[in-house]
Amino acid sequence: MLAKDYDRLNGLIQTIYSAATDEVTWQVVLDNIQASLGHAYLALHGQDTSTHRNIGMIGAGYSVPYLASFRQHFAAINPWSERAATMPVGVALPSEALLQPEALYRTEWYNDWIRPQEDISTGAGLTLMRDSHRIFRISCNIRLVDRERLQPRVIGMLNALSPHLRHGFAIYHHARPETDRGAEKLEIFSGAAFIVGSDRRIQQSNARARKLVSDVDTMLDCRGGRLGFADPRAQNWLERVLAQFSLRHLSAAGRSFTLRRPDGDMPQYFRVLPLPRALGGNGGDDFLSPAADAALVLVSLPEKNIAGPALSRREADVLGHLAQGMANDRIAFALGIKPETVNLHIMSARRRLGARTREQAIAIAVRLGLI
Repeated sequence: MLAKDYDRLNGLIQTIYSAATDEVTWQVVLDNIQASLGHAYLALHGQDTSTHRNIGMIGAGYSVPYLASFRQHFAAINPWSERAATMPVGVALPSEALLQPEALYRTEWYNDWIRPQEDISTGAGLTLMRDSHRIFRISCNIRLVDRERLQPRVIGMLNALSPHLRHGFAIYHHARPETDRGAEKLEIFSGAAFIVGSDRRIQQSNARARKLVSDVDTMLDCRGGRLGFADPRAQNWLERVLAQFSLRHLSAAGRSFTLRRPDGDMPQYFRVLPLPRALGGNGGDDFLSPAADAALVLVSLPEKNIAGPALSRREADVLGHLAQGMANDRIAFALGIKPETVNLHIMSARRRLGARTREQAIAIAVRLGLI
């Protein structure tokens, strides 16, 4: 192996363990592996083997609509996942070991999901973790024209990275305590906090939110368990932003909208943000990314003169973009800095705010009005 290959492998290993401790996302890991391989489609995905339901997927090379269609339908009919449930953990295998091409070509999975992207006929995969009802894998799809050249390289790289991927993913999974999530974590916000779906249905809320909903003289209209505002302007804005979230277009995220109570008291405001993974209300089902169709809605009084840590202008800029669901590379492009510099600003902001993860840093910064 050439020195540059060792350097590349060491860089990937460092990124894996950074993802294990939430210094970077697993999306960064996939992007870096794909960059080392060339033209290939790469995915990290989980499957509930008892219900055939997808429990998380991120990808490199796939378009957003294809990832969405996988989660919504095609994960349940993926023939490779069913066969992979009986294969060894930690060993990269060609897709032919799971299903012969002749049988693959007859499946709805191949004809309606694989083939429309490009002329893909093969691939390789590595099972990272498996228990009684779940399986997590890294899968790679390869074009027919690249099969002979790329498939051995993919298998070799996945096998070289296998122990680190498995250990890193295990650290990431087991370091997420079940009691430190959901409604309990919403109490970090000083105002009312709701987790809502794109249909405005309230999934979780904190104590201040429940009090606001029960208030007779309230700005909210939450009939049918859906978050709504008596102010039609605010209601239209909420529906517009949630629609953008469902389309994975987050340009409106983070903008505040002023509300006035019917009795003319102090105006309040609400903000809509991407739902950080650490606040996810899905009981830990999606291990890989924030929910695509859920958002965090905050309603509170404007907070002034709050004693707390200060962020530098650049740290606030980076956290503000991060709160809008942007990945490190997109933030770097928007701010004209390197992705590595983005990560340094995130780590610095976490230290200043006393946050264990980037999601907690966003929550604290929003609560303190720093972003």
